Order: sequence, then C-alpha cells, then structure tokens
Amino acid sequence: MLPHLALLALAVAPLAHAATVELWWNISYVDGANPSGLQPRRVIGVNGSWPLPPVTVTQGDELIIHAYNGLPDAGTALHHHGLYFNGTSYYDGAVGVTQCAIPPGSTFDYHISTDLQYGTYWIHGHYNGQYVDGLRTPLIIQPNTTLKYPVDGDYTIVLGDWYNDQHSILMDEFMSVYNPTGAEPVPTAPVLWILPNNTFSTPMGTDIYDGSAVNDNASIRFEQGKTYRLRFINMAALAMFHLGLDGHNISVIELDGVETEPYPVETFQLSVAQRGSILVTARNDSEATQHDWPLWANMDPNMFDTVPDDLQMNVTARVSYTDQQLTVQNATIYDPDYPMFYDENLVPIEVMANAPADVSTRFDAYFDTYDDGTNRASFNNITYVSPKVPSIVTALTMPSADSFLLAYAGESNASYSKIYGAQTQAFAFSYMQNIEYTIYNWDAGFHPFHFQLLQKNYDASQGIPLNESAANPMRRDTVMVPPGGSATLRFRADNPGVWLMHCHIEWHLESGLAVVFIEAPEQAQSKLTLPQSLIDQCAAQNIATSGNVVGKNSTTDFSGQPCVFFIIFHRRLGGVDLVFFSFVCRWGPFTQWHLIGWTPKAKGALAGCVITALLGMFSIIWYSMNALTEEEVHAEQQRKFDDKMALAADGLGTGKIGKARRFFRKKN
Repeated sequence: MLPHLALLALAVAPLAHAATVELWWNISYVDGANPSGLQPRRVIGVNGSWPLPPVTVTQGDELIIHAYNGLPDAGTALHHHGLYFNGTSYYDGAVGVTQCAIPPGSTFDYHISTDLQYGTYWIHGHYNGQYVDGLRTPLIIQPNTTLKYPVDGDYTIVLGDWYNDQHSILMDEFMSVYNPTGAEPVPTAPVLWILPNNTFSTPMGTDIYDGSAVNDNASIRFEQGKTYRLRFINMAALAMFHLGLDGHNISVIELDGVETEPYPVETFQLSVAQRGSILVTARNDSEATQHDWPLWANMDPNMFDTVPDDLQMNVTARVSYTDQQLTVQNATIYDPDYPMFYDENLVPIEVMANAPADVSTRFDAYFDTYDDGTNRASFNNITYVSPKVPSIVTALTMPSADSFLLAYAGESNASYSKIYGAQTQAFAFSYMQNIEYTIYNWDAGFHPFHFQLLQKNYDASQGIPLNESAANPMRRDTVMVPPGGSATLRFRADNPGVWLMHCHIEWHLESGLAVVFIEAPEQAQSKLTLPQSLIDQCAAQNIATSGNVVGKNSTTDFSGQPCVFFIIFHRRLGGVDLVFFSFVCRWGPFTQWHLIGWTPKAKGALAGCVITALLGMFSIIWYSMNALTEEEVHAEQQRKFDDKMALAADGLGTGKIGKARRFFRKKN
C-alpha cells in the first residue's frame, strides 16, 4: 500500500448526546488495491489508503466531512445516499444538480444533519462514475433511543462488483458506436467484506485492500443462542445480489433506512444502492459447532448481457461457532426459482399514512441507439445531460416561478422547465403537494430507481393496481422496477430544493436515465442560501453562479445549447397510431430520434442492399423480356458441344466423374 496520512477522524461510537463529528478526507488515488485477488489496480481512496473508513454516528449528530480534492486531473464530489438534507439541498453532492465539482486542490465542507433519520446508508462519489473506482463507504446512523431490536452483535456486510479496468476505459467502450445495443460492462468479480460494528478488523482495512478478508476469506463469529443484526449494502455499479444464510432463520427488519416489523424470508435480493438488515438468532444445538455455515451472495445473471465463463457468480463467507476454521457446508447457488421477495409486504414501524395524490405524472424508461451510433437511455424520450450550470443555482437565482406553477400539467410547467435546459428535463412541484409518479420500464432489464428527497409510498408491480387503502405502505429510497413492469411512488413536496431521480446502475445514469425535481422553488429561494465555497468553486471553473442553464437571466434566451431541428412525437386517433414530424429547434446535444434508431452507417448499408436488390430484379426482368435470337441459341449450343469434346479428348470423361478425376490429377 502507498504511504498514507494518519486519519484525523474515523468512525465514531454511538454517543449519549448529540455531537459534532468531523472527518478530514483527502480524496486521492491509491495504487495496488486487489480485493478480488485477481489483479491489482488503481482506486480512489482517502488519506492515501483504500478502502474508505466506514462512518458511524448517532442520530442527532452533525457530521461534517471536509472533502479535499487531491486528484490532480479530475473534479470530485460526495453524495450521502438516502439522507434528507432538509433545508440544505446544496450538500446532497450531485454534480450538475446541487453543486459544481470540487476542483483539484480545493476543499468543500459537507454539513450532514442526522436529526430526522437513522439506519443503514452509504457515502459515494457522484461525479464521472468515481464510486466504480472505489470512492464509497458505509454510513451507519444509530438511533438515539432504545433499540427496537436489541442485539448481541452488529455487522455491516459490503457487497460490490469489481472491475479490473478503470471506469473511464469502461465508459469509452460502453458509449461507443461499436456497442450499439448498449451492453453494460460486465464486472470482473463480485466482492464481499464484513465490518464488525461497522469498523475495520485491521488498521486501515489492509485485509480488504489485499483481499485476505474478502469473499471466501470473510467470516463472522456467532455465539450460540445470541441475536445478531446483519446490515447488507449493495455498492455495485450493475450487479444485483440474492442473499441468504443457510441453516438459520432470518427476518428482514430494515430496508433503505426504514425499520420494519420482522418479515421472515429464506432469501432476499438487493439491487444497486439498496440496503437491508436481517435479524438472526444463532443456533443453539449440537450441530452448530460441527461445521461452519455459509453466508452467501449470488449475483443475478439476468443483469448481464453475457456471462463470461470465468466470472465467479457466487461468493460465500462463513459463520463460525468456534475459533477453529471448519469445513463450510455447501452454499446455496443461484436458482432462478428463488422464493420471490416482495418488499411491499413489509410494514414500517413508523406509521406514515397513505395520502391521495395532488399531482400525477408518468415516466417511460427507454433505451435506443441514437443517430450518433451510441446507445442511450431516456425518460419520455429525453436523454438527461448534466447542465454546466447546476440546477440549484438556476432555481435560487431565476425570477419568481409563481406564474409557471399555477398548475403542474401543461404548458406552465413546460415553460418553467426550459430554464433548466431541454436535456435536464426538470419538473417543478409546489410546496406541500403530494406528488405521484409512475415509472414504466420498457427495457428488458431490471432497473433500481433512486430518489433522494423522501422515502416513498409505492407499489412495485407488473400490472397490479395501486392499493389506495394501504394504511402504512412500505417506503424506501431505491425501488427496483422489473422488465415490462412499473412502480407507482408518492412523496410530499415538503423539502424545498433540487433533487435528482435516476437509475442507480452507474452505466444507465451516465447514458441519460435521469430527471430533475425542482421542489417548491418559491420556498427554496426564501429559505436556502448557497455556501460561499460552492459559489467560489463554480466561478473558479468559469461556471455561471446565476441564471438559466446557460447562465443568462432569461426565460427565453438559451443560446449556447446545441440546436437540433428534428422532433418525433406520437398521437393516437381513432385507434390508429400516427407519427408526426415537427421541424422545430430543439436544444440538446443528442438528436431525439427513437422511431428507427439506426446509425448512419447502418442506414447506408440498408440503402445499399435495397438498391442492389432492385438492380438484380431489374436485370432479371430485362433479360426475361428479351429472348435470345436464333443465332445466339445456336452459338450457345456450339460452345457447350466444343467444351464437351475438349474434355473427352484427355480420356478422363465428362460430367461430375470427369471433373473429379481432373481435380485429383491437379492435386498429384
């Protein structure tokens, strides 16, 4: 490992009273990390080491992370996944949405309030896929009251997919004309490591850095009859994991920071960014000490376009009842017939009544090959492209939006959204409205959609009607939508600010599967004040600190965005689908062409094939219309006769036998 600086602060133990917990992180490159045991590579760590230190605080603490960008060649930012940031949207950490990237050599201080929530969360990079390169760590917020589920041990289990190549290399391959179907990069290996009480077992996590306590080398020590909490966090870029602990009864008691009534399961799954806790009572019989027990995590092959022969899909840690390392019982491997885990069946402990929607909208998620030859994602046929001017800057500095928010649907919202940029696709909601949106997944893959602002009342379904009578529906911040399925979600617009709603598969976010929610812009302007350091860092990068998407104080002048003169839209009249073409100016860097979705080369090849076929048909018709003359018929007959006589002269005969004899004579 590279020489490193001493950490000035690590994870802190739960405190009796609210405290200020400060961490000083120098975000920098670290060489030689090899948790998979397959190949050392460069990663992004802090203070000269990797993995990042896990963070533990108590509800009510203020967590301050002094994030210094020690990367010499890139900006950076930290997102604190699942936290509300009520009244401090600008600390959310999404570049282009709530801040500019922290430039090299600069520091940004994230002030993170934990008053309103506790549970299992994580911190990760939110710029140029940096969490794929290792910029990620658990964040556990312990409750400041008596535990609902007292336990004898608490373990954080980190899940991830590992890539031998740098994220930038993978992105160049993914967003390429040579990948028109949009096949996502398949990971090199799954990784799993265990943090007792959310702390390293060795100084600086060296046993994770070198892989000596990862996957099959990871273990948990149980004592018979005691009760344990296992917190799982999926920090992968793509992989979904099926999880279980053989030989034990397990119950889910938390999803995405929401504690629930115990829900017994045999297995459960976590997609990218999702978290879950299970309660386990250790065995108390003679068999407990006869062997070790498999704690398994199996990647779902349905998430990958192809599964390489050398990709290990299953990893197994061990649960031991003795100090000796015993044989591990055979672990459950991936089974397409796993018992389904329906998270909507869980009941949150904190009751939040279902309320009718004031506003409803829908988002259709598509993937298609665009005219530039790359495969991109879109909501409602608009690909998200991060604006240069962060949307929160626009929300707080543009004139009052009252005139645009008289009603959500229609031209009013469309007009207001233009100031954020056509490729930003911003949706504005009035203060305290109850917002409902339904995501329809028209892709063949699963998609975990994340919305930071509030946990949501939802019905994840494939055609199942929304249960309006649910008194206390399940809530979580990342919802998996199956292929061809949908999810209906609701939240109360009570947190003024700007928030990103997106697919948390990193490759899909970067290909454009995101929208921006502008919540209560009037109240945001009166209650939120951007930190001066945020303004200064934008200015240092020549990014406007006021105005619309291009930094102009105008609701009509967006010059500076590329202009595209082609839009396709559909209407259904009398049961017939009609396609209309509107040749008007549309701002945005990508042509919104989804009807055919062929690259220019493919269109040229098809045109060439059609022309060749037409010429061939014309030739056949032309010859059939012009019969041979009598002289031409005789000449053809004479030619065939002369050929036969020439063949007979060599004594090898004619026909197929003669041809075969001549072939073998030439060979010899």
